[in-house]
Amino acid sequence: MFSAFALNVNAQQSSMDWSMFLHDSAHSGFSTSSAPKTSAVLWIFNTGDNPLESSPAVANGSVYVGSTNGNIYCFNATTGALEWVNLNISQEVFSSPAVADGYVYFGGTDGNIYCLNGYTGALKWNVSAGSLNWIRSSPALANGYVYIEASDGTVYCLNALTGATKWSTPSNTGFCSSSPAVANGYVYMGSWNTNIYCLNAQSGAQVWEYGTAGPVVSSPSVTGNYVYVQSGDGNLYCLSASSGTKLWSYPTLASTSEGPIDSSPVINNGRVYVGSNNGNIYCLDAINGTRIWANTGFSTTDSCAIAGGCVYVSSDTGTFYCINASDGATIWTSAIGADDSAAVYNGVVYVGTSHSLVAFGTALNNKASSSHLSPLFSNNLLLAIVLLVAVTAVIIITRIAKRPRIKEAASSGALDHCDRHGSCSRCRYDSLSQISKRVRGR
Repeated sequence: MFSAFALNVNAQQSSMDWSMFLHDSAHSGFSTSSAPKTSAVLWIFNTGDNPLESSPAVANGSVYVGSTNGNIYCFNATTGALEWVNLNISQEVFSSPAVADGYVYFGGTDGNIYCLNGYTGALKWNVSAGSLNWIRSSPALANGYVYIEASDGTVYCLNALTGATKWSTPSNTGFCSSSPAVANGYVYMGSWNTNIYCLNAQSGAQVWEYGTAGPVVSSPSVTGNYVYVQSGDGNLYCLSASSGTKLWSYPTLASTSEGPIDSSPVINNGRVYVGSNNGNIYCLDAINGTRIWANTGFSTTDSCAIAGGCVYVSSDTGTFYCINASDGATIWTSAIGADDSAAVYNGVVYVGTSHSLVAFGTALNNKASSSHLSPLFSNNLLLAIVLLVAVTAVIIITRIAKRPRIKEAASSGALDHCDRHGSCSRCRYDSLSQISKRVRGR
């Protein structure tokens, strides 16, 4: 019974989990979690000479992050204690992990797509995209499939449980490092060949493409019928998700000489937040592209994270910023050497540096993540408790059902031969005999 029950167990993702790059498969970059309003540090884990270049994922009370020496780390989200590390599984890991159903997915520069057990770090499967085809793209998880883009432009759709390839596109899009977004049955991604593509998520068939005037390193974000993505031509584009028609664009670079734009847009409450290399963080109206505010303090190649009315982002100089999402005012900064996009989970902000993973917040905010049990153990424990309660209830009901019959036997005269009915062995025998006869007669 327990084994049959276990087959249907899935890890229960919290609504506050930041389970993949930019929070979810549509790349909203937004969490319903509360968020720290001060730069108080909850914990720091020093990784030594192992720079963290992937942004963290946080799910089920654990933080997962990759390093440039090929390690994947798993930390307790509350305490920062190292739960496990898979050493040198790849050459380098720039791909941000994605977590679902107790498994961790990421790509490596050795050309492999990996799946690890999220509770032990053990390898479950890996799929090769070719040893010369390194993968910097971060996977998106949707409907039981892993979507990820290799450097030659091939997009893979893999069964999340087995690694079996459902489909892969021809490598005709040129060099790619953009991470695909998946929403409403479609896959959206950019390419260094200046195009933005939309594919059918079930078949991989191309639905549309839109050409910009520069390489698209930024990853798309999707909400409703809108796709937002930056191009190396210096513009943030808003396209129709269904047709690829341009709805508006906003210039985020004065000139393309300022370099390619890596920062991916994120979306919340009718606003788009995006960084740039020109010294600005922008907040735009998501419908018409009108600028609402710009924070002119710094440049960034990283993406923003939004939670608790705040925007969290790393600058190119290593300073980590907390900005008011409403008006763009800087709330606090921390010169920690931040080098990645952040993740927000249960009131805590997690961000990597060149040598450590840093958690901003308080233990009180992150109280809920202190329990970390595997879904199989948790569900089997619950089933055992239910069975124990059921058996106890049956015993109690059975005993209660016997009481009136004993009283009935006593009133019929079966126990009239003595005055100590409760302790007399004959009384007990006669009482049970009377009950037995009456039950058999019904």
